[in-house]
Amino acid sequence: MSPIYSIIFIVLGWLLGLLSPHLIELIQKPYRRVQLRRSLFIEVTELQYRFATLCWMLRQARGEVNKSFLEWYKLAIRGYKSRYAPLSVEQGVVALLELNDDQLRAMFPSKADTFDYPVLKKYTLPFLASQVTSLSIFSPEFQRLALEINAKLALVNAEIDTMWFFYTKTFDSSLSNINREAIYQNMRNSRKNIINISQEICDDIAALVARRK
Repeated sequence: MSPIYSIIFIVLGWLLGLLSPHLIELIQKPYRRVQLRRSLFIEVTELQYRFATLCWMLRQARGEVNKSFLEWYKLAIRGYKSRYAPLSVEQGVVALLELNDDQLRAMFPSKADTFDYPVLKKYTLPFLASQVTSLSIFSPEFQRLALEINAKLALVNAEIDTMWFFYTKTFDSSLSNINREAIYQNMRNSRKNIINISQEICDDIAALVARRK
């Protein structure tokens, strides 16, 4: 073999050595994206159902269920399948949407605050949290939505902590009426924030799941 061919083979070997990791990554990237997206979607759609149900429970407790909310709720739980959430849930919402405004107000009358929120608990997205650095294989918009969901989840959990903090304060018999009312108002604010942010998270999840990459 001539010296020139030897040099060419050496250079080619060197180039292939440099390019191999990038070629492997290029080949594996679509597969990794599919696997990561599948696992992520399972986790976030479960959260979407839980938050949609939380919004339902908090609104129903105050008689704040109306057509606008029912339309949103129907979309938020559409297609969700679980032994804990049979299709009858979605079908029940569809039936409620057949009622007029007066019938809905009669079924869900406005109620005073009870300031008792046993359904509140903090939520986590362990898979998403563990895969934040891997999101770079997706488009910028996909990354933005995923990170937005994670950030808003932290906000909801902070509001839940706030709610429970003030809830424990209601058992203090030494509170004046003024201080007690201030605590109740703080709980109302937290409850409203929890509903609003939870609905935003559900909407972000719907947008995320609609994306292919």
